[in-house]
Amino acid sequence: MIETNRSILEALNDEREFALTKYGSRPRPVSEHLLLVEQYLKDAKTAWTRYSGDDRALHELRKAGAMLLQCMSEHGCPRRGVPFHNGDGQEDLPKRTEINAVASEPYSATMLGSNGSKRS
Repeated sequence: MIETNRSILEALNDEREFALTKYGSRPRPVSEHLLLVEQYLKDAKTAWTRYSGDDRALHELRKAGAMLLQCMSEHGCPRRGVPFHNGDGQEDLPKRTEINAVASEPYSATMLGSNGSKRS
């Protein structure tokens, strides 16, 4: 079944509303969003392997997606190709070597294909 973008965004917004009601609406730093998204992704992997199916994993992925939307709502969502500040006050675009370096870090096991080979 292929969902429309509209129905996906509605589900993600419903999840955001639920989380805001449950946990409050205080702004979080990007780092906190990253940690929470990472945990939801771990939960999705666990759900998928433990219950041998997509349904429970998709529930966790919905939470991760909602957290990503919340982060971008709070901190902005840069468009592809727009320069960013690289920490020394100068603008730069990410270089392919920087992207590859991040993908090769130990925690990026999610970047591996189903057979364990690195995706390109």
